[in-house]
Amino acid sequence: MYCWQVATAQTLQNFLTKRLHIAGAVLQRLQSKGCVRVNGRDAALAAMLHPGDDVQLTLPGWALPALDVIYEDDSYLVLNKPPRRAVCGDDSLTLEDLARAHGHTSARACHRLDAGTGGIVLFAKDEHARQAALGLFAGGQLEKTYECLVCGTPENSAGELLHYLTKDSARGYVRAYKQPRPGAVPARASYQVLAVRPALSLLRVQLHTGRTHQIRVQIATLGTPILGDDKYGDRAANRAYHCRLPCLWAVRLAFPDGLTGVLAGLSGKAFESRPVWPARCAELFME
Repeated sequence: MYCWQVATAQTLQNFLTKRLHIAGAVLQRLQSKGCVRVNGRDAALAAMLHPGDDVQLTLPGWALPALDVIYEDDSYLVLNKPPRRAVCGDDSLTLEDLARAHGHTSARACHRLDAGTGGIVLFAKDEHARQAALGLFAGGQLEKTYECLVCGTPENSAGELLHYLTKDSARGYVRAYKQPRPGAVPARASYQVLAVRPALSLLRVQLHTGRTHQIRVQIATLGTPILGDDKYGDRAANRAYHCRLPCLWAVRLAFPDGLTGVLAGLSGKAFESRPVWPARCAELFME
């Protein structure tokens, strides 16, 4: 059972939609079968919630969103994450929650993507496997590739990016600086322009470090923010293209050769995911 306390006034349907990201018809069925309660009582989806109300949800198997499994062995699970769903550590129905609900009861994420970012996420099935994978991430041994749609076109068709990032945790905002400064962490990435269209470009980004909002912040320093990113980008362009989420996708995760022990099954493997862009943008960049 999932239990939440309401912080702001809104309808029950709006509250559940933000946390579950499942179809409205499924929500209707959950409500009709008594799976949704407010303050211990059945409630209609149109009911207005108020701060302090308690929402309880029982989520049966038939209501669970599908899990897009790219790869699985005895120790690891590679999943294709849809945009909007958090990987873990959120008060919503996370990808980690879904993995466990689908029978991978000890699954834990080895890294994160922003909630709005889609693509490849590696999960470990036990703590020993997770620590081994975390060592690969910390040692920079993995090839992490992303694609993104940006507003405009970078001056150079390819380049290396090195910045020093500071994070304002209270605001959830990251700033990039050219020079080191107290409290800042180094961030490295490289990019290549894959295609150019009027007002938009498609970029491939290699991530050499893993920092909060790193790609979004570093690409914005080129004067070409990621489309759909209201935090670091061009809000007018985002509205014009009806993009409510950053057009950023983790398209490839590649492992080095020669891995042994619990990591042996991943040795030399590369996993890929095809980006799903908003309809208007997808038409522009169709192959």
